[in-house]
Amino acid sequence: MNYATNAGLRIQPISSLTSKEQSRAIARGFDLSPEEAARLLTSSEPHRAYVCQEDREEHEVRVHCETITERIREKILARPIVAEPPH
Repeated sequence: MNYATNAGLRIQPISSLTSKEQSRAIARGFDLSPEEAARLLTSSEPHRAYVCQEDREEHEVRVHCETITERIREKILARPIVAEPPH
């Protein structure tokens, strides 16, 4: 029996944000403007039709995650390579 679980205690706080809101917040942290995000969403798969709102939100989260990954990759590649000093 796990007493912490039964008491409602958690190591991670319960997030009040949806995954869509979380991905938007992270994307903003990587300088992705709402206009750029909207452009990416419409240009990623313009022929796509959504059966329900959940499908659209899932697609939006996926596009944000791909963009965030690309931004991280760009930042890593833009860093100068620093050679370690000889010992």
